[in-house]
Amino acid sequence: MVLNTFWLWVAAALNAATLLAHIFVGGRYIARPLLKSEMHSVAKFTNYFCWHMVTITLLGTSASFALAAQYKSAWELGVLATALSIGFCLLNLLIVVVKKQRFLFMPQWSFFLLISIAAVMSIWAA
Repeated sequence: MVLNTFWLWVAAALNAATLLAHIFVGGRYIARPLLKSEMHSVAKFTNYFCWHMVTITLLGTSASFALAAQYKSAWELGVLATALSIGFCLLNLLIVVVKKQRFLFMPQWSFFLLISIAAVMSIWAA
């Protein structure tokens, strides 16, 4: 299978932008306040560990899209990163709806929606 490299590069760029937003914006407004909270230390540091798992996952999916764009033989990485992006988008939307949150207060779904659209286009336009 060959994926459309233009759309893979778009997905890689959007994913990398999401990674940067996660680190710099999310770090300031989510991770730092989490660490300053009075939450029980086990829950606090478990959440902080999960924060860094997301960082590593975003780095991995960015690299996966880029490698799939660069090397036709790495198309499976693009498909995997596409599935993860769609899954993250749907999970965030589900949490927003089920937990009655505001879509603008939990905007991660919008980042993953854009990544997912570009990634699906790389498969559809192949």
